[in-house]
Amino acid sequence: MAGVDRLIADLESRVSNLGVEVANINGHLEQVSVRVAEQADRFKTLQGTARTMVESNHGIDDACRSVQEAASMADGEIGVAQTSVGTTLSGIADLISAVGRIEERLGGIRTVLKQVSGFAGTIEAIARQTNLLALNATIEAVRAGEAGRGFAIVASEVKTLAQKTREATGQIESTLTDLTNQMGNLIDESGAASAHAERVNENAGRMQEAIGRAHDGFTLVGDKIDDIARSTAANVGHCDSVLAELGSLTDGVELSSANLKEAGQQTENLLALSETLIEFIAASGVDTPNNALVRLVQETARRVSTAFEEAVDQGGITLEKLFDTNYREIPGSNPKQHMTDFVDLTDRIVGPIQEDVLTRDSRIVFCTALDRNAYLPTHNRKFSQPQGKDPVWNAANCRNRKIFTDRNSVTAGRNTKPFALLTFRRDMGGGRFTLMKYLTSPIFVKGRHWGGLSIGFD
Repeated sequence: MAGVDRLIADLESRVSNLGVEVANINGHLEQVSVRVAEQADRFKTLQGTARTMVESNHGIDDACRSVQEAASMADGEIGVAQTSVGTTLSGIADLISAVGRIEERLGGIRTVLKQVSGFAGTIEAIARQTNLLALNATIEAVRAGEAGRGFAIVASEVKTLAQKTREATGQIESTLTDLTNQMGNLIDESGAASAHAERVNENAGRMQEAIGRAHDGFTLVGDKIDDIARSTAANVGHCDSVLAELGSLTDGVELSSANLKEAGQQTENLLALSETLIEFIAASGVDTPNNALVRLVQETARRVSTAFEEAVDQGGITLEKLFDTNYREIPGSNPKQHMTDFVDLTDRIVGPIQEDVLTRDSRIVFCTALDRNAYLPTHNRKFSQPQGKDPVWNAANCRNRKIFTDRNSVTAGRNTKPFALLTFRRDMGGGRFTLMKYLTSPIFVKGRHWGGLSIGFD
């Protein structure tokens, strides 16, 4: 039997070492799995950002096409306007030329009118002389008496003709004066119109130059827009390719994350198997290095149960307060700490029991009592320092009053078997972990499961 016992003890040692290694691997897998899951989320976010960027680029591409069409239409309209202005300028030039010719002809007419006016003056002078001669002839006819009567009649007719000639000449002169004045006004107005047409021509010329420059500018803008449109189209193609690659990469990362989770589950199963084997060996009665600690954790759990029941019986606390789950956050704590109605009791009676256990075996690192929700009210003194400003230091040195969510703490709080042995990586904050074994035994008070007493050891 001694040989069998040694074989079982050796098997327990090997399985224990295997459990430690598996726990280490499982811890690393869990860390990698968390990081890969975070990367998968980031890839999804990046994919969404890239999709938004692609949609924006498509919008820019559409806008470029619209601007391209608008610029082309505007360029065409400017071309039409340029042609129209050119035609207008040609018409204005013809008009200026025609006005100039009219002005020249009006000047000629004015000269002719002056000549006619001169002729009219000459006729009037002749009429005056004729009238004077007729007057003299009449006088001579009177002197001649009957012999000059016929001559007197002729003289009278000549006088009448001279008078009518003078009257007609006066009317012609008056008409010529009015016509000359109107012709002068017309020449002045024609000159003003010609000058105005010249100014219009100059302005139209400047407008044609401006339209020409605008046409050149629109042509240049159109060329630049064409360049932008080509670049945008190429960018859209690249973005579509990047989006496709990101989609493929995201799928790959998500698959890796799923594989890591599966691998982590498998290592957890292997770890649970090794822990079950160790528990089986410990329960067999064979003396192994862990058996003394198994007996110690069960004994300590019974001590805490007894202390709780005595406190209830003596009125130190009610069962309702002992099982209080109203976890009240301590303001300003980081990491977060909480208070309950039974903290004062555990500080007073559980703390000394835990400190005593630390002296029983040099392998023991900590001894704690957790309630069924993995709330740890009272830790060992070395891990119950007042919190400071550094949350990393607090995580390692201020571990009391905390609710733990790791696998081992949750198992310790919920376990109802006589004992359970776990192997784990203890999170000390700041990315630091330490490999440990973990023994736990349930705490019952008046038949109700309160939580578990745990011992962590190297």
